[in-house]
Amino acid sequence: MAHWGAVETMGSPAQDALNGVSCALMMRACLFNFNANRSGGDKEPKIKIGCGLNTGTVLAGQIGSAERIVYTVIGRPVGFADRTETFNKPFGGEILISGNTWNFVKDYFITEEMPSVTEAGKKERIFAVVNVKDTAETDRILKLLDAMPFNSPALTRLCIGREGPQTLAQLRKLLNIPTPDLSNLNLDEEEKKYSLVPVAAANT
Repeated sequence: MAHWGAVETMGSPAQDALNGVSCALMMRACLFNFNANRSGGDKEPKIKIGCGLNTGTVLAGQIGSAERIVYTVIGRPVGFADRTETFNKPFGGEILISGNTWNFVKDYFITEEMPSVTEAGKKERIFAVVNVKDTAETDRILKLLDAMPFNSPALTRLCIGREGPQTLAQLRKLLNIPTPDLSNLNLDEEEKKYSLVPVAAANT
């Protein structure tokens, strides 16, 4: 988990959200370079990631007990960010953001809307992040990526920037992500992570 805006903020939720989504895109570009440069080539499985971002008011601070205490953030927005990440696989994406985050960054990134999900009794919008729009943010991100010695500028630009994908379909093709069948998607099933086993039926 990573967070922007606590303990330090760039001065506005919009800038913090922009930095968070830009970071996720940089992670994607670095992993794209890593997979392309692995010694085993196509024989080695590609490493994939899933990022879920949400923006909201959280409780931040030192939380724990005398035995173990850590700085962290907690609250409903944190839980929904985690849930948003779990939708990457059924939605066929790598970076998903909530409607709350999208409202802050929609002018900077190419996004495509996914099916809405129900959270705390209301519908929440979800967006897949495809690429950076042709803005100053594009140049800022590419400059940071080009400074990393293990990144190839040519490979990086296949993944992000003006030469990169402009639609989610193009992104899926680039990253070898199968196109999902969203018509039969049961979002409630995706939230079930654990099964309860009756005590009498459990092995002892």
